[in-house]
Amino acid sequence: MTKEMAIPVRVAPEKTSAPFDVHRSWRHLSDLRRHVPAGAVVLAALVVTALGEQVAARFAVTAILGIAVVGLSILVGYAGQISLGQAGMVALGAYGSGVATVSHGWSPLAGVAVGMALTLTVAAVTSLLIRLRGLYLALATLALGMLIQIVIENLPDLTGGVNGLIGVPYFSIGGAEVTSQRAMFLLAAAAVAVAVWINSGITTSHIGTSLRAIHDDQDAALAAAVPVVRYKVLIWLLAALYASLSGSLYAHYIGFVSPAQFGVDLSILLVTAVVVGGMTNPLLGLVTLGVLRALPDLLADVFVTPAMAMGLLLIVFMALAPDGLDGLLRSLLGRLGRRSARVEG
Repeated sequence: MTKEMAIPVRVAPEKTSAPFDVHRSWRHLSDLRRHVPAGAVVLAALVVTALGEQVAARFAVTAILGIAVVGLSILVGYAGQISLGQAGMVALGAYGSGVATVSHGWSPLAGVAVGMALTLTVAAVTSLLIRLRGLYLALATLALGMLIQIVIENLPDLTGGVNGLIGVPYFSIGGAEVTSQRAMFLLAAAAVAVAVWINSGITTSHIGTSLRAIHDDQDAALAAAVPVVRYKVLIWLLAALYASLSGSLYAHYIGFVSPAQFGVDLSILLVTAVVVGGMTNPLLGLVTLGVLRALPDLLADVFVTPAMAMGLLLIVFMALAPDGLDGLLRSLLGRLGRRSARVEG
């Protein structure tokens, strides 16, 4: 008998699909979510620009003030700090840039830097206010905004006092002046897109998670070892920086600044845009700002004044829809989704 030799046979391993990495997919989704809001701002700006010079001119100031709205949105919606004095921070940016360019002959870009430095200094000194909560914080920030306005009025040799500061030059970069209204709109819209992109990066990171915890329950966040004061100061300074840039661009666009332009009315306008649009949705806040600034034209033949309409909107949304248009839209989409699921079932 012959002994058969065993020939080893190599068996190919079974091909198995790679396991689904939930964490990696969630990171990709978070990255996408970070870029979508800024992309929406860029797309809207291109549409407005394509509609012509006159349309861009109507939205130029809205885009400039929109920078401050984006900062106030993260301050109120995530850090839970209701500020009624944000117009004061806008004024510091406007006058810092205006005085540097008019009185000292500096370039507008250097003027913007001066405005930011001045605003950040005041914001850092007043950051103690963030230890207050609720009504006390709102009243303290309101007083801060009024105090800044009074100081500006009482420095006539530096700021022009109640008469204002005239002759603020056009904004320029490297000698290229931004003289057309369309160009200023595009510049402000680009600043808004960058601000929205930065905010999205913050809110989709671990800092955003901490900020949500602070907004929901500050005491519980403290118990969970969240650095509440550090994050609240960070957002307070960031919102002040946005407001300063908004004020500087406003000064260079209008060419004239006065204390009356940065009163309580402007602070209420910014807060109303954030509350009505949705405290955590800066895009709807920007849309609301555009509608609010159009109220004088929309209510030209109505006995209701723009200030009355703004106050009514703020009261109604605070009482009936505290999450603003963002909450109403989410609720509507949720109902439509549930109804579609019942129909398919």
